[in-house]
Amino acid sequence: MAKKFLAIFAAIAMLFALTPSAQAAGSLTQTNKVSFEGYADDIKLVQVTPKLKVALWTKSIDSSFLYESAIVSADGVLGMPTQIGQSGTQSMNSRFEYTVSSTGLLAVVYNYVTDLGNGNYGSVLRVVYSYDGTNWSAPVQPLPQVTFSFCDFFEATCGYQVQKVVFDHLDHLVLLASYGDIFVPVNLYATTSNDGVVWSSPTTLQTDESTQEWSTNFGHNSCVQLVATASTTMASWCVSNGADNTLEFWSARIPDPAHPFWLAPVRDYSSAPGTYFYGQKMFATSKGDIVETLWEPAGGHQVLGYMTWSKSTATWSGPIAVYTSAKDYVTYYGFSEPNGNLIAQDWVEFSGGIDDVIKTVVYKDGVPGVVSTMRAVAGDGSSNDGISSASVAADSTVSLTFWNSSLRKAFLLEQIPGGATTTTELPTDLSYNYGTRISQDSLGNLTILGYWVPDTGSGYDLVVYQKNRATKPAATAGLKISGKAKVKGKLFSTTVSFSSISGASAAASQWYSCTKQVKKSPLVLPKTCKAIKGASKAKYVVTKADVKKFILVSLSSTNGVGKTTVFSPSTAAVK
Repeated sequence: MAKKFLAIFAAIAMLFALTPSAQAAGSLTQTNKVSFEGYADDIKLVQVTPKLKVALWTKSIDSSFLYESAIVSADGVLGMPTQIGQSGTQSMNSRFEYTVSSTGLLAVVYNYVTDLGNGNYGSVLRVVYSYDGTNWSAPVQPLPQVTFSFCDFFEATCGYQVQKVVFDHLDHLVLLASYGDIFVPVNLYATTSNDGVVWSSPTTLQTDESTQEWSTNFGHNSCVQLVATASTTMASWCVSNGADNTLEFWSARIPDPAHPFWLAPVRDYSSAPGTYFYGQKMFATSKGDIVETLWEPAGGHQVLGYMTWSKSTATWSGPIAVYTSAKDYVTYYGFSEPNGNLIAQDWVEFSGGIDDVIKTVVYKDGVPGVVSTMRAVAGDGSSNDGISSASVAADSTVSLTFWNSSLRKAFLLEQIPGGATTTTELPTDLSYNYGTRISQDSLGNLTILGYWVPDTGSGYDLVVYQKNRATKPAATAGLKISGKAKVKGKLFSTTVSFSSISGASAAASQWYSCTKQVKKSPLVLPKTCKAIKGASKAKYVVTKADVKKFILVSLSSTNGVGKTTVFSPSTAAVK
């Protein structure tokens, strides 16, 4: 797949190197602000590769929208915008989705509507590709054009709507899209491509006669999910059942990447009569299982639960409760992008715009941790009503941005597991925010892209903020030796773990023979100590060569920032 893409898009410029940031560690800095004319929306910030960040957004122009991209450099400078597509004429919907392949190929799918004349409109989707965020391919059409003669352009049921797109384990593209207007039922289509140019005939996953409900659940993308694992690709969506006023959870999947046909959809779960569930997010675990979270009302409260699809049994479990809110209204729920086997979920417990509480939970390999409070300021009347985006670091530190409409300010919240939340106001000379997006690199450094609109005049600003948080591994305890320091005696190093927001490798042992006793743990290896060849396990068996020597051990851990080594005091002289 990767070779095919490389051949097809050879004209696209390859990834270029970016210089490392010189920003001081731990500080949040506004690094760039660029002003634009017009109106923009739906900004996204994509960490394409460890060295490449790309901003994506839409901009209104006349009766259509432009889709634009720009590089965000390592030092937080927004590059010149590049137009990657246009929504066409008579379009009130600027939806687009993106995905990144294992080779760093960025694919963007967007809606395109054109006026065919005589009151007819044509609707298609278009896909464009880039390796560098600046040079983009010509558009590819994954689905045949459909024609409609009338539609309410303020509804989301006009023609095609891109829902989700993902690269699977083999870097094949899988796309979900819906189509409908006021005269026909809404369909959910799936199509796949091995090379990004030739697409399969669309598979209709579901057709619904309740068009109005579909416009809510499909058109606004509140329920459709798509995820790929090494063994399967799973789609899920919701269907309203008017007979008993419930919301049904449906799914379909591709059995494996080598056989890209869709198995028949199945109904996996249904809400209680007269209720509904919402806030879904689907993600994969390292074992190949799939998790779907959802909120559901129960007894005057909102309950957060999760369902698990088992790779071994190919079935979904019923929802398991994670948390019951004290409020009957939970909103602005969001999720981080997966960071290895971690994903964070955040939400606002709404109190009528007064003293709203922001909560978070981190799922580790599909298992939820402790629900904690990110922000709860009682009595200040704050309306914490705009969680924009979130990220989770390798040590489970959660970072999120939100807009407070009462204070008319945006904030960055950071919470170390089990610790207090650090709150930082995003500096700006403007006073209204339409959203921020967080991108976190593999070392845990943050880049934030904000979309700001001034109180007076026209236009908008895209503002870039950065926070350098990369750290070397830190030992969680001191290192000691146990056992008997005599020939054939067994010595053991105590277990010491390492942590870092940038991740930390498993500890590596090394034993040393010293000519002088070391009574306290040294910061560096004493010159009187030499490494014992081949002694790199947690246990060391003393030899005759060690007699009258002093044995010392070290543990080391590395990450992308550097290496940290801790040393033990030495034993007494070996007998």
